[in-house]
Amino acid sequence: MGGLVLIVRQLCALGANPNAEYRWNWHTELPRTGLWGALCAVGHPPLAEALLDAGANPTDGVSVHMAGGGDKHRRPRVARDADAVRVLLAAGADVRALDGMFAAPPLVWAVEGHGHAPPGRRSRGRRAAADRGGSPLE
Repeated sequence: MGGLVLIVRQLCALGANPNAEYRWNWHTELPRTGLWGALCAVGHPPLAEALLDAGANPTDGVSVHMAGGGDKHRRPRVARDADAVRVLLAAGADVRALDGMFAAPPLVWAVEGHGHAPPGRRSRGRRAAADRGGSPLE
């Protein structure tokens, strides 16, 4: 997949937006980015690094959350996910940032996995803490 890195570098050099978003079919409320695609869909850290070098936001609201915990059905990819998290942290990803779906920090995704908590359980606690000025890690 080395050719993809070159293509991304060329497109970004020509003005492509490394932070472009798109609505994913299954979760339209949580836009995906090229960074998410590189790390979570394709599992290609060098591609993510090319996007980050071009100015992609490492705290895009989805990539560090999904790479850090993601979906329990993806467990065979844990080693690759750890590499993805390392890339994002090295680029300055905010580990306290809340995702756009459950208002949860990456640590909650890592512990609970994606989409497997009882309905409403995640968002109430985190949003309540944030609403009262507390930490989302409470």
